[in-house]
Amino acid sequence: LSTTFNVTVPDVNCSGSVDVVDIQQIAAHWNTTPADPSYHARYDLDGDNAITIGDLVIVAEKWN
Repeated sequence: LSTTFNVTVPDVNCSGSVDVVDIQQIAAHWNTTPADPSYHARYDLDGDNAITIGDLVIVAEKWN
């Protein structure tokens, strides 16, 4: 039995605040999936196995 869950952490660079750097880091992995070497689940905030606009929206909503 295996379970996978995604914990949404919009502060992807762990700086203590959500800012433009978080958006830049997600954008650097734009349009990647697990099949791509530059994909990292840390940036897939909506857990859909693709880094897309949905992930950027999550960060934008939490921007300080």
